Amino acid sequence: MDLVLFPLDTIKTRIQATIKGTNLNFVENSAKVSKYAGLKSQVFASFPAAAAFFSTYDFTKYFFKIKLKVEKKYDPFVHMLAAVLGEAAQVMFRNPFELIKQNMQIGKYKTMSEAIMTTFTQNGIKGFYRGYFVTVFREIPFGLIQYPLYERLKHSRRASNKYGETFSYCLCGAQAGGIAAFLTTPIDVVKTRIMTTSKGDSFDIKKIIPKVKSIYANEGAAMFFSGVHVRVAYISIGGMIFFGANEYFKKLIAFDHL
Repeated sequence: MDLVLFPLDTIKTRIQATIKGTNLNFVENSAKVSKYAGLKSQVFASFPAAAAFFSTYDFTKYFFKIKLKVEKKYDPFVHMLAAVLGEAAQVMFRNPFELIKQNMQIGKYKTMSEAIMTTFTQNGIKGFYRGYFVTVFREIPFGLIQYPLYERLKHSRRASNKYGETFSYCLCGAQAGGIAAFLTTPIDVVKTRIMTTSKGDSFDIKKIIPKVKSIYANEGAAMFFSGVHVRVAYISIGGMIFFGANEYFKKLIAFDHL
């Protein structure tokens, strides 16, 4: 999935990283850089981040629904809590790789080793967590929208039995992912800007509001939706594959009852 969809993510990053009215050399030169620059970093992050998310997400649902026997009417709240905890777990694994990936996508670094050494030399370990807080701020609302919506769509489609089961899961994943992607694009733009143009580490949470104000004042409100069409396409296709595969393998191990 990463190999097929990665060029879309690269295009989205370059659109969002381009600051209106300025000429940043690494953005200008990014057109000469492969659209697969940073793919290795993405691949390294995919498995541990996905494992951290789904193990936390499914365990939380299992704990509340099976162990605590929470009533079904509270399912949306259980799904929201599971999504929040899952996102918090996976960001800790993914943020350093995301930082490296985005800076390679815009041509700021030529190799992964150069990106790692430069980031570490300039800011130490904390440098790899630049953009951490804004990534969390993006992922939590994204998860609160995508996963409860997916669960709602999944159970509706399962009840109607209108489509084949696996195809229904894929459609639900695409719909939920696309809607969540659209609504959280403004936060994604701020995250991209902080990761690609800011200096220092991310643990200064006060960087977020000034960055929002700067984008709005210098480039206008429309800039918060830059690259939205690419982001929606990328995440919709990814959601279709991601959720379809997840449900398929859960069924294989008899864990599809949640």
